[in-house]
Amino acid sequence: MADDDYMSDAFLAKTVRPGLVFSRITARKYDMQRKKIESDTETRKSPSLRAKEEERRNEGLSTEIGEGNKGFALLKKMGYLEGCGLGRDD
Repeated sequence: MADDDYMSDAFLAKTVRPGLVFSRITARKYDMQRKKIESDTETRKSPSLRAKEEERRNEGLSTEIGEGNKGFALLKKMGYLEGCGLGRDD
C-alpha cells in the first residue's frame, strides 16, 4: 500500500521512461508529428506574408522605372515628360 501513496515523496521520485516505438505505423506518426512541430516553429520565426508583401511593395515604389521598360517607352512616345503628371490636370 505504500507504493500507491500519491501524497508521499516516494511517488514523485519515481522516474518514468517513455516506451520505445516498436511498430512502423507508430514511428511514422511520431515522425510526422515531430516534422509538423518543427515546420510550425520555422513558420512562426519567418516574417508574415503581409510583411513580405509590404517590403516588396516599398522596394518597388522606391525604384524608378528604367528607360528600357516598354511601358515607359510608350509613355514617352505619347508625350510624357518626367516630373509632369498624366491626365487632364497635369
